[in-house]
Amino acid sequence: MKTFLTTIIVALLGHCLAAQDYGVRIDPKSGFEARLTASGAATRSIVCRMKMVRRSAMLSGTVETEGTFYYSRPGRICMLFDHPKGDLLLISNGTIKSVTGGHTTVASSARNPAIRQVNDMITSCMTGNVSFWEKSSTTEYYEDATAYTVVITPTAQRVQRYISRMVLRFDKADMTLDTLTMHEKNGDLTTYTYHGKQVNAEIDPSVFDL
Repeated sequence: MKTFLTTIIVALLGHCLAAQDYGVRIDPKSGFEARLTASGAATRSIVCRMKMVRRSAMLSGTVETEGTFYYSRPGRICMLFDHPKGDLLLISNGTIKSVTGGHTTVASSARNPAIRQVNDMITSCMTGNVSFWEKSSTTEYYEDATAYTVVITPTAQRVQRYISRMVLRFDKADMTLDTLTMHEKNGDLTTYTYHGKQVNAEIDPSVFDL
């Protein structure tokens, strides 16, 4: 019994500590929302390096890769990976294109409402569209010394088929997205970390060609 109680206490403490990692819970109206909206309106583009770490619920270990991230208003995103060379994820003009190990998949959001909602969810993360998050999910907001963290739990069943939770961490200095963590329904976890950000940099339009 003692061992059982100890296990429960450790598990509860672990849960509490994990929740506190985000900092203090805040009201987004207290300053975060206004700052993020202003930053999104002033940001036309972003170019930066990124690191992706993927953890599988079924397999041990992680898969890590790096690459270049491109964002251009109104909602075009390209993640171009270094390894394997040529792998990418592209969101442009309502279409999501994925190239993995030489295999290409293209999905149109116009024909697939689920793809459209996932597309909009990812785009809203870059633009700081708070109203979109609150319309289609439950949200929690946190603050620590250097960052704001937003925990998004989608309520739309179509989105829940792909994403169970998203955690966004914004740098307080410039309100750009530092980290995006996606929890998938099957238990897989993918974290994108962005660094060396160049805001409003010129981007060759061909980067977003489908």
